[in-house]
Amino acid sequence: MADSGNFLTQDELDALLGAISGGGDKPQAESAIPAGGSAKLTPEELDMIGEVGNIIMGSAATALFTIIGKEVQITTPEVKTTKLSEVRNTFRDERLVTTLEFHQGLSGLNVLVMDKGTALIIADLMMGGTGTEVSGELDDLKTSAVGEALNQMMGTASTAMAGFLKKPIAITPPNVGISDFSQAQVQFPEISTEGDTEAAVVSFRMEIKDLAVTDIYQIVPISFVKRLYALFTAGKTPAQKPAPTPAPQAKPVPVEQPVATAPRMEASPDMGYFPPPPQKQDPVTVQKAEFEDFSSENLVQLPKQLELLYDVPLEITVELGRSRLTLKEILDLNIGSIIELDKLTGEHVDILVNGKVIARGEVVVVEESFGVRVTEIINPRDRLRTLR
Repeated sequence: MADSGNFLTQDELDALLGAISGGGDKPQAESAIPAGGSAKLTPEELDMIGEVGNIIMGSAATALFTIIGKEVQITTPEVKTTKLSEVRNTFRDERLVTTLEFHQGLSGLNVLVMDKGTALIIADLMMGGTGTEVSGELDDLKTSAVGEALNQMMGTASTAMAGFLKKPIAITPPNVGISDFSQAQVQFPEISTEGDTEAAVVSFRMEIKDLAVTDIYQIVPISFVKRLYALFTAGKTPAQKPAPTPAPQAKPVPVEQPVATAPRMEASPDMGYFPPPPQKQDPVTVQKAEFEDFSSENLVQLPKQLELLYDVPLEITVELGRSRLTLKEILDLNIGSIIELDKLTGEHVDILVNGKVIARGEVVVVEESFGVRVTEIINPRDRLRTLR
Protein backbone atom coordinates (compact mmCIF):
# COMPACT_ATOMS: atom_id res chain seq x y z
CA MET A 1 0.00 0.00 0.00
CA ALA A 2 1.08 3.60 -0.48
CA ASP A 3 2.19 5.56 2.58
CA SER A 4 0.16 8.67 1.76
CA GLY A 5 -3.20 7.88 3.36
CA ASN A 6 -5.12 4.77 2.31
CA PHE A 7 -4.90 5.35 -1.46
CA LEU A 8 -3.48 2.78 -3.88
CA THR A 9 -0.81 3.54 -6.40
CA GLN A 10 -1.49 3.12 -10.12
CA ASP A 11 0.60 -0.08 -10.24
CA GLU A 12 -1.35 -1.58 -7.36
CA LEU A 13 -4.66 -0.68 -9.04
CA ASP A 14 -3.54 -2.32 -12.29
CA ALA A 15 -2.48 -5.48 -10.44
CA LEU A 16 -5.77 -5.64 -8.54
CA LEU A 17 -7.89 -5.16 -11.66
CA GLY A 18 -5.85 -7.77 -13.50
CA ALA A 19 -6.44 -10.30 -10.72
CA ILE A 20 -10.18 -9.61 -10.76
CA SER A 21 -10.52 -9.92 -14.54
CA GLY A 22 -8.43 -13.09 -14.56
CA GLY A 23 -10.56 -14.91 -12.00
CA GLY A 24 -13.85 -16.74 -12.33
CA ASP A 25 -14.88 -19.91 -14.11
CA LYS A 26 -15.98 -18.31 -17.40
CA PRO A 27 -14.72 -20.46 -20.30
CA GLN A 28 -12.22 -18.72 -22.51
CA ALA A 29 -11.85 -19.04 -26.25
CA GLU A 30 -9.23 -21.54 -27.29
CA SER A 31 -7.33 -18.86 -29.22
CA ALA A 32 -7.43 -15.11 -29.19
CA ILE A 33 -6.49 -13.46 -32.45
CA PRO A 34 -5.30 -9.90 -31.84
CA ALA A 35 -7.31 -7.23 -33.58
CA GLY A 36 -5.51 -4.84 -35.85
CA GLY A 37 -6.62 -1.61 -37.39
CA SER A 38 -9.78 -1.78 -39.49
CA ALA A 39 -9.00 1.31 -41.52
CA LYS A 40 -9.01 -0.75 -44.73
CA LEU A 41 -12.58 -1.92 -44.16
CA THR A 42 -15.60 0.28 -43.56
CA PRO A 43 -18.18 -0.61 -40.89
CA GLU A 44 -20.58 -1.59 -43.68
CA GLU A 45 -18.01 -3.99 -45.15
CA LEU A 46 -17.34 -5.52 -41.72
CA ASP A 47 -21.07 -6.04 -41.16
CA MET A 48 -21.47 -7.55 -44.61
CA ILE A 49 -18.62 -10.09 -44.21
CA GLY A 50 -20.03 -11.05 -40.82
CA GLU A 51 -23.44 -11.65 -42.37
CA VAL A 52 -21.91 -13.69 -45.20
CA GLY A 53 -19.94 -15.73 -42.68
CA ASN A 54 -23.11 -16.31 -40.70
CA ILE A 55 -24.90 -17.53 -43.84
CA ILE A 56 -22.01 -19.82 -44.81
CA MET A 57 -21.56 -21.41 -41.39
CA GLY A 58 -25.30 -21.56 -40.68
CA SER A 59 -26.01 -23.55 -43.83
CA ALA A 60 -22.85 -25.62 -43.29
CA ALA A 61 -24.00 -26.50 -39.76
CA THR A 62 -27.36 -27.64 -41.15
CA ALA A 63 -25.56 -29.86 -43.67
CA LEU A 64 -23.24 -31.23 -40.96
CA PHE A 65 -26.26 -32.14 -38.82
CA THR A 66 -27.69 -34.07 -41.77
CA ILE A 67 -24.40 -35.89 -42.34
CA ILE A 68 -23.42 -36.91 -38.79
CA GLY A 69 -26.86 -37.01 -37.18
CA LYS A 70 -25.81 -34.81 -34.26
CA GLU A 71 -27.22 -31.42 -33.33
CA VAL A 72 -24.84 -28.64 -34.36
CA GLN A 73 -25.09 -25.07 -33.11
CA ILE A 74 -23.19 -22.02 -34.37
CA THR A 75 -22.97 -18.77 -32.43
CA THR A 76 -23.13 -15.28 -33.91
CA PRO A 77 -19.79 -14.53 -35.59
CA GLU A 78 -17.26 -11.98 -34.45
CA VAL A 79 -15.34 -10.05 -37.10
CA LYS A 80 -11.98 -8.35 -36.73
CA THR A 81 -9.11 -7.39 -39.00
CA THR A 82 -5.55 -8.34 -38.24
CA LYS A 83 -2.24 -8.97 -39.95
CA LEU A 84 -1.77 -12.29 -41.68
CA SER A 85 1.43 -12.85 -39.73
CA GLU A 86 -0.48 -12.44 -36.46
CA VAL A 87 -3.04 -15.01 -37.58
CA ARG A 88 -0.30 -17.54 -38.21
CA ASN A 89 1.44 -16.86 -34.92
CA THR A 90 -1.78 -17.20 -32.89
CA PHE A 91 -2.14 -20.98 -33.30
CA ARG A 92 0.33 -23.14 -31.37
CA ASP A 93 -0.82 -26.69 -32.13
CA GLU A 94 -1.99 -28.91 -34.98
CA ARG A 95 -5.00 -27.61 -36.87
CA LEU A 96 -7.14 -28.73 -39.76
CA VAL A 97 -6.68 -26.09 -42.47
CA THR A 98 -9.22 -26.03 -45.32
CA THR A 99 -8.67 -23.85 -48.38
CA LEU A 100 -11.74 -22.81 -50.39
CA GLU A 101 -11.44 -21.38 -53.91
CA PHE A 102 -14.33 -19.45 -55.46
CA HIS A 103 -14.27 -19.86 -59.24
CA GLN A 104 -17.74 -18.81 -60.44
CA GLY A 105 -19.54 -15.58 -59.62
CA LEU A 106 -16.66 -14.58 -57.36
CA SER A 107 -12.92 -15.21 -57.44
CA GLY A 108 -10.60 -15.60 -54.49
CA LEU A 109 -9.53 -17.86 -51.63
CA ASN A 110 -10.84 -18.35 -48.11
CA VAL A 111 -9.34 -20.45 -45.33
CA LEU A 112 -11.16 -22.30 -42.54
CA VAL A 113 -9.15 -23.33 -39.46
CA MET A 114 -10.47 -26.00 -37.05
CA ASP A 115 -8.78 -27.76 -34.12
CA LYS A 116 -7.61 -31.34 -34.63
CA GLY A 117 -9.81 -32.81 -31.88
CA THR A 118 -13.05 -31.68 -33.51
CA ALA A 119 -11.81 -32.92 -36.88
CA LEU A 120 -11.18 -36.38 -35.35
CA ILE A 121 -14.72 -36.44 -33.93
CA ILE A 122 -16.26 -35.55 -37.30
CA ALA A 123 -14.11 -38.18 -39.03
CA ASP A 124 -15.16 -40.85 -36.52
CA LEU A 125 -18.84 -39.99 -37.00
CA MET A 126 -18.44 -40.05 -40.78
CA MET A 127 -16.97 -43.58 -40.56
CA GLY A 128 -19.83 -44.91 -38.44
CA GLY A 129 -18.39 -44.32 -34.97
CA THR A 130 -19.95 -42.62 -31.97
CA GLY A 131 -17.44 -39.77 -31.71
CA THR A 132 -16.92 -40.40 -28.00
CA GLU A 133 -13.63 -42.25 -28.10
CA VAL A 134 -11.29 -40.65 -30.60
CA SER A 135 -7.54 -40.53 -30.47
CA GLY A 136 -4.52 -40.79 -32.66
CA GLU A 137 -3.58 -38.81 -35.71
CA LEU A 138 -5.53 -37.59 -38.69
CA ASP A 139 -4.30 -40.12 -41.23
CA ASP A 140 -5.24 -40.08 -44.89
CA LEU A 141 -8.45 -42.04 -44.31
CA LYS A 142 -9.70 -39.74 -41.54
CA THR A 143 -8.64 -36.63 -43.45
CA SER A 144 -10.59 -37.86 -46.48
CA ALA A 145 -13.66 -38.42 -44.29
CA VAL A 146 -13.47 -34.89 -42.89
CA GLY A 147 -12.84 -33.55 -46.39
CA GLU A 148 -16.00 -35.23 -47.66
CA ALA A 149 -18.02 -33.68 -44.83
CA LEU A 150 -16.54 -30.25 -45.57
CA ASN A 151 -17.21 -30.72 -49.29
CA GLN A 152 -20.92 -31.23 -48.64
CA MET A 153 -20.99 -28.40 -46.10
CA MET A 154 -19.39 -25.94 -48.51
CA GLY A 155 -21.64 -27.08 -51.35
CA THR A 156 -24.65 -26.10 -49.26
CA ALA A 157 -22.91 -22.87 -48.26
CA SER A 158 -22.31 -21.88 -51.90
CA THR A 159 -26.03 -22.34 -52.59
CA ALA A 160 -26.82 -20.08 -49.64
CA MET A 161 -24.35 -17.46 -50.89
CA ALA A 162 -25.91 -17.60 -54.35
CA GLY A 163 -29.26 -16.73 -52.80
CA PHE A 164 -27.69 -13.92 -50.80
CA LEU A 165 -25.92 -12.37 -53.80
CA LYS A 166 -28.65 -13.36 -56.29
CA LYS A 167 -26.14 -14.88 -58.72
CA PRO A 168 -24.59 -18.34 -59.19
CA ILE A 169 -21.67 -19.06 -56.86
CA ALA A 170 -19.43 -22.11 -57.21
CA ILE A 171 -16.60 -23.37 -55.00
CA THR A 172 -14.01 -25.95 -55.98
CA PRO A 173 -13.72 -29.06 -53.77
CA PRO A 174 -11.98 -27.92 -50.57
CA ASN A 175 -8.30 -28.65 -50.08
CA VAL A 176 -7.93 -30.18 -46.60
CA GLY A 177 -4.68 -30.66 -44.72
CA ILE A 178 -3.08 -30.69 -41.28
CA SER A 179 -0.71 -27.87 -40.27
CA ASP A 180 1.44 -27.97 -37.14
CA PHE A 181 1.66 -24.33 -36.08
CA SER A 182 4.14 -25.18 -33.34
CA GLN A 183 6.75 -25.56 -36.07
CA ALA A 184 8.46 -22.37 -37.13
CA GLN A 185 8.62 -23.45 -40.78
CA VAL A 186 4.91 -24.24 -41.11
CA GLN A 187 3.46 -22.95 -44.36
CA PHE A 188 0.18 -21.06 -44.11
CA PRO A 189 -1.88 -21.02 -47.34
CA GLU A 190 -1.26 -18.05 -49.59
CA ILE A 191 -4.80 -16.72 -49.51
CA SER A 192 -4.02 -13.56 -51.44
CA THR A 193 -1.93 -12.69 -54.47
CA GLU A 194 -2.70 -8.99 -54.31
CA GLY A 195 -0.24 -7.98 -51.62
CA ASP A 196 -2.71 -8.01 -48.72
CA THR A 197 -0.91 -7.68 -45.40
CA GLU A 198 -4.15 -7.86 -43.42
CA ALA A 199 -7.17 -10.12 -43.44
CA ALA A 200 -10.67 -10.20 -42.00
CA VAL A 201 -11.02 -12.98 -39.42
CA VAL A 202 -14.56 -14.25 -38.76
CA SER A 203 -14.66 -16.45 -35.64
CA PHE A 204 -17.50 -18.80 -34.65
CA ARG A 205 -18.16 -20.95 -31.61
CA MET A 206 -19.42 -24.34 -32.83
CA GLU A 207 -20.96 -26.96 -30.56
CA ILE A 208 -21.58 -30.58 -31.54
CA LYS A 209 -24.06 -31.74 -28.93
CA ASP A 210 -22.47 -33.81 -26.13
CA LEU A 211 -19.23 -34.15 -28.10
CA ALA A 212 -17.31 -30.94 -28.74
CA VAL A 213 -17.23 -27.17 -28.28
CA THR A 214 -14.68 -25.42 -30.44
CA ASP A 215 -13.84 -22.23 -32.28
CA ILE A 216 -13.73 -22.11 -36.07
CA TYR A 217 -12.00 -19.30 -37.93
CA GLN A 218 -12.75 -18.08 -41.44
CA ILE A 219 -9.88 -16.01 -42.80
CA VAL A 220 -10.76 -13.71 -45.71
CA PRO A 221 -8.35 -11.42 -47.59
CA ILE A 222 -9.17 -7.71 -47.60
CA SER A 223 -9.32 -7.66 -51.41
CA PHE A 224 -11.88 -10.50 -51.37
CA VAL A 225 -14.06 -8.55 -48.92
CA LYS A 226 -13.94 -5.52 -51.22
CA ARG A 227 -15.04 -7.56 -54.24
CA LEU A 228 -17.77 -9.26 -52.25
CA TYR A 229 -19.10 -5.94 -50.98
CA ALA A 230 -19.12 -4.55 -54.54
CA LEU A 231 -21.27 -7.50 -55.66
CA PHE A 232 -23.55 -7.07 -52.66
CA THR A 233 -24.15 -3.37 -53.28
CA ALA A 234 -24.47 -3.80 -57.06
CA GLY A 235 -27.87 -5.39 -56.58
CA LYS A 236 -29.08 -2.54 -54.38
CA THR A 237 -29.34 0.44 -56.71
CA PRO A 238 -30.89 3.44 -54.97
CA ALA A 239 -34.35 4.46 -56.08
CA GLN A 240 -34.11 7.22 -58.63
CA LYS A 241 -36.37 10.24 -58.44
CA PRO A 242 -38.71 10.54 -61.40
CA ALA A 243 -37.59 13.12 -63.88
CA PRO A 244 -39.74 16.27 -63.85
CA THR A 245 -42.33 16.35 -66.60
CA PRO A 246 -41.39 19.03 -69.09
CA ALA A 247 -43.90 21.81 -69.53
CA PRO A 248 -45.98 21.40 -72.67
CA GLN A 249 -44.74 23.58 -75.43
CA ALA A 250 -47.10 25.55 -77.61
CA LYS A 251 -47.52 23.94 -80.95
CA PRO A 252 -46.40 26.17 -83.78
CA VAL A 253 -49.24 27.45 -85.89
CA PRO A 254 -48.82 26.11 -89.39
CA VAL A 255 -48.31 28.83 -91.95
CA GLU A 256 -49.83 28.15 -95.28
CA GLN A 257 -47.34 28.47 -98.06
CA PRO A 258 -48.55 30.00 -101.29
CA VAL A 259 -49.20 27.33 -103.86
CA ALA A 260 -48.05 27.98 -107.35
CA THR A 261 -50.99 27.52 -109.67
CA ALA A 262 -50.87 27.00 -113.33
CA PRO A 263 -52.18 29.83 -115.43
CA ARG A 264 -55.87 29.49 -115.89
CA MET A 265 -56.90 28.73 -119.40
CA GLU A 266 -60.34 29.13 -120.70
CA ALA A 267 -61.78 26.25 -122.59
CA SER A 268 -62.37 26.73 -126.23
CA PRO A 269 -64.46 24.57 -128.46
CA ASP A 270 -61.37 23.59 -130.48
CA MET A 271 -59.46 22.12 -127.50
CA GLY A 272 -60.02 18.46 -126.61
CA TYR A 273 -60.14 16.97 -123.07
CA PHE A 274 -57.11 14.94 -121.94
CA PRO A 275 -57.70 12.80 -118.79
CA PRO A 276 -54.95 12.75 -116.10
CA PRO A 277 -52.43 9.89 -116.29
CA PRO A 278 -53.29 6.86 -114.10
CA GLN A 279 -51.44 6.69 -110.74
CA LYS A 280 -49.14 3.74 -110.11
CA GLN A 281 -50.31 1.54 -107.20
CA ASP A 282 -48.36 -1.15 -105.33
CA PRO A 283 -49.78 -4.67 -105.56
CA VAL A 284 -51.82 -5.68 -102.49
CA THR A 285 -51.31 -9.13 -100.98
CA VAL A 286 -54.55 -10.67 -99.81
CA GLN A 287 -54.51 -13.53 -97.29
CA LYS A 288 -57.27 -15.48 -95.72
CA ALA A 289 -57.91 -14.42 -92.14
CA GLU A 290 -56.94 -17.03 -89.56
CA PHE A 291 -58.49 -17.11 -86.10
CA GLU A 292 -57.68 -19.18 -83.04
CA ASP A 293 -59.95 -22.16 -82.63
CA PHE A 294 -62.04 -21.60 -79.52
CA SER A 295 -63.98 -24.82 -79.82
CA SER A 296 -64.92 -26.70 -76.70
CA GLU A 297 -62.33 -29.35 -77.48
CA ASN A 298 -59.46 -26.89 -76.92
CA LEU A 299 -60.89 -25.10 -73.90
CA VAL A 300 -60.62 -26.60 -70.43
CA GLN A 301 -63.35 -25.38 -68.15
CA LEU A 302 -62.57 -25.16 -64.45
CA PRO A 303 -65.08 -27.38 -62.64
CA LYS A 304 -67.30 -25.41 -60.32
CA GLN A 305 -67.18 -28.25 -57.79
CA LEU A 306 -63.44 -27.61 -57.40
CA GLU A 307 -64.21 -24.69 -55.10
CA LEU A 308 -65.44 -27.18 -52.50
CA LEU A 309 -61.93 -28.64 -52.31
CA TYR A 310 -59.99 -25.42 -51.76
CA ASP A 311 -59.42 -26.13 -48.05
CA VAL A 312 -58.22 -29.71 -48.53
CA PRO A 313 -54.55 -29.92 -47.42
CA LEU A 314 -52.13 -31.32 -49.98
CA GLU A 315 -48.61 -32.55 -49.37
CA ILE A 316 -45.98 -31.01 -51.61
CA THR A 317 -42.87 -33.03 -52.45
CA VAL A 318 -39.65 -31.57 -53.82
CA GLU A 319 -37.70 -34.13 -55.81
CA LEU A 320 -33.98 -33.39 -55.80
CA GLY A 321 -33.18 -36.24 -58.16
CA ARG A 322 -33.33 -39.97 -58.73
CA SER A 323 -30.88 -42.83 -59.00
CA ARG A 324 -30.99 -46.54 -59.80
CA LEU A 325 -28.99 -48.92 -57.62
CA THR A 326 -28.55 -52.66 -57.60
CA LEU A 327 -29.55 -54.69 -54.57
CA LYS A 328 -25.90 -55.20 -53.66
CA GLU A 329 -25.24 -51.45 -53.80
CA ILE A 330 -28.23 -50.80 -51.53
CA LEU A 331 -27.06 -53.41 -49.01
CA ASP A 332 -23.59 -51.84 -49.00
CA LEU A 333 -24.94 -48.40 -48.05
CA ASN A 334 -23.61 -47.03 -44.78
CA ILE A 335 -23.44 -43.73 -42.92
CA GLY A 336 -21.40 -41.39 -45.07
CA SER A 337 -22.14 -43.17 -48.36
CA ILE A 338 -22.86 -40.93 -51.34
CA ILE A 339 -25.60 -41.64 -53.88
CA GLU A 340 -25.14 -39.89 -57.22
CA LEU A 341 -28.39 -38.46 -58.58
CA ASP A 342 -29.46 -37.76 -62.15
CA LYS A 343 -29.54 -34.00 -61.53
CA LEU A 344 -26.64 -31.69 -62.29
CA THR A 345 -25.37 -28.98 -59.97
CA GLY A 346 -27.59 -25.92 -60.29
CA GLU A 347 -30.30 -27.77 -62.23
CA HIS A 348 -33.86 -27.01 -61.18
CA VAL A 349 -35.71 -29.46 -58.96
CA ASP A 350 -39.26 -30.75 -59.51
CA ILE A 351 -42.15 -29.75 -57.25
CA LEU A 352 -44.83 -32.43 -57.09
CA VAL A 353 -48.34 -32.70 -55.66
CA ASN A 354 -49.62 -36.27 -55.33
CA GLY A 355 -46.83 -37.45 -57.59
CA LYS A 356 -47.57 -34.97 -60.41
CA VAL A 357 -45.15 -32.20 -61.34
CA ILE A 358 -46.78 -28.76 -60.96
CA ALA A 359 -43.71 -26.50 -60.92
CA ARG A 360 -39.93 -26.34 -60.91
CA GLY A 361 -37.56 -24.28 -58.81
CA GLU A 362 -34.14 -23.91 -57.24
CA VAL A 363 -33.06 -24.88 -53.73
CA VAL A 364 -32.42 -22.00 -51.31
CA VAL A 365 -31.74 -21.69 -47.58
CA VAL A 366 -34.29 -19.81 -45.46
CA GLU A 367 -32.76 -19.03 -42.07
CA GLU A 368 -31.76 -22.57 -40.97
CA SER A 369 -34.09 -24.55 -43.23
CA PHE A 370 -34.07 -25.52 -46.88
CA GLY A 371 -36.62 -24.03 -49.24
CA VAL A 372 -37.46 -23.87 -52.93
CA ARG A 373 -37.74 -20.72 -55.02
CA VAL A 374 -40.31 -21.37 -57.77
CA THR A 375 -38.90 -20.48 -61.18
CA GLU A 376 -41.38 -22.21 -63.51
CA ILE A 377 -45.08 -23.01 -63.22
CA ILE A 378 -46.51 -25.80 -65.35
CA ASN A 379 -49.31 -24.47 -67.57
CA PRO A 380 -52.61 -24.77 -65.62
CA ARG A 381 -54.36 -25.97 -68.79
CA ASP A 382 -51.87 -28.82 -69.12
CA ARG A 383 -52.24 -29.67 -65.44
CA LEU A 384 -56.04 -29.88 -65.71
CA ARG A 385 -55.79 -32.11 -68.76
CA THR A 386 -53.80 -34.62 -66.72
CA LEU A 387 -56.73 -34.90 -64.30
CA ARG A 388 -59.03 -36.34 -66.97
